[in-house]
Amino acid sequence: MPFPLFVLASSAIAVTTAGAAALLAQRPRLAVLAALVGATALLLFHGPAYFDYYADDAYITLRYSL
Repeated sequence: MPFPLFVLASSAIAVTTAGAAALLAQRPRLAVLAALVGATALLLFHGPAYFDYYADDAYITLRYSL
């Protein structure tokens, strides 16, 4: 996945989550549930994508920091 698409997809998940939580503000339990679902979706999306983009950088940083 190209990096700009990664950023747009991440932003879409975050904006959707914030919007859902805002719309459910009158029902706090549902708003918290929406926020938790959105945060989980964002973490599940970021996990593999983050590893794909930054594994090499992390390895180089670790190698040369020792």
